Amino acid sequence: MPPNREMLASVVYDENCAVGDCVLGSLVADAMCAWASDVESDGKERPYTACLVPTRFLGAGLPANDLGVLALAGAVPPHPLVSLKLSAAQLVDALNRSQTAAWRACATEPLQQPGWQVAGLNFARRCDGSRTRPLLYLRTRAGGALEKASSPSAIVPVITLRPALALLPPPAEPPRELGASAQRALADYVRAHTPFNYSAPAGARLQSEGCGVSACVMTGRAREDARVGALQSTLIAQAAPPADPARAWGLGVAAVLAFVAGAALVRRLRGAPSSADERRSFAAAQPAAPPPPVSAPSHRAEEAVPLRAAAPQVHREIKTGSVRLVDAAQLGD
Repeated sequence: MPPNREMLASVVYDENCAVGDCVLGSLVADAMCAWASDVESDGKERPYTACLVPTRFLGAGLPANDLGVLALAGAVPPHPLVSLKLSAAQLVDALNRSQTAAWRACATEPLQQPGWQVAGLNFARRCDGSRTRPLLYLRTRAGGALEKASSPSAIVPVITLRPALALLPPPAEPPRELGASAQRALADYVRAHTPFNYSAPAGARLQSEGCGVSACVMTGRAREDARVGALQSTLIAQAAPPADPARAWGLGVAAVLAFVAGAALVRRLRGAPSSADERRSFAAAQPAAPPPPVSAPSHRAEEAVPLRAAAPQVHREIKTGSVRLVDAAQLGD
């Protein structure tokens, strides 16, 4: 039995989805527009339909095989579809604000994804300070030609997911549920084209001119430059010559000699002898120790060295305070 819903090539979420239209978002939006009726509820022919899918609602994508329920759930949630009517000015304002926010949030909050995926229209904005207003073109349902919105007050039929109503301006009339989900619309669209080989639509549906390259999207040239730079860094690191052991040993010896010379200079500046001859000369230049007092000879070893024997008595006198009196008398107070 041939498969009911088969994708010949996978359609996955990519880096372009964050700031503009991408293949997965265009596929889901196209499925919603294809499922919509060509006539209004009052029986009048619908000239065009704008289909909007919040980028944050997209999943990982669709694999390249027969699609089951789980595969469809990986592309879009089962939210019900709703129909509403907005003026061209309201639609332009909503798309302009969302695309500007998506461009800025990409660097600060990449998971916020405030942008839209669209079908049935083309939208162009400028970021270079130009006074040119954003342009909205609507695709006719009969023939598929793009036509510029006739006036800001022109009414545009819109199909979106029910939770996305909070992201859009309030419509002039209450929204109307269509009795189907986004998953159902996608399943019917793939089944109608099985085996389906969906490709990216020609030309961007959401255009941001003069805005530079967003941080979310790395152009092919930038990606190639980054790859070449990384490769060059790796080759330079691999081609670096190994360290010379003899040169490293020589540098180590030089560092040790410099340290020794610096230490000797510090000792010399402080007046301390550095060599053995200098130490002998330094000791000979010191004044001789005074002879022991004659009036109080003693044979005890602890009194044979008067300088060290008197030290404990000085400490005791400091405790009693007598040293301060003696020192004052010596100073002539």
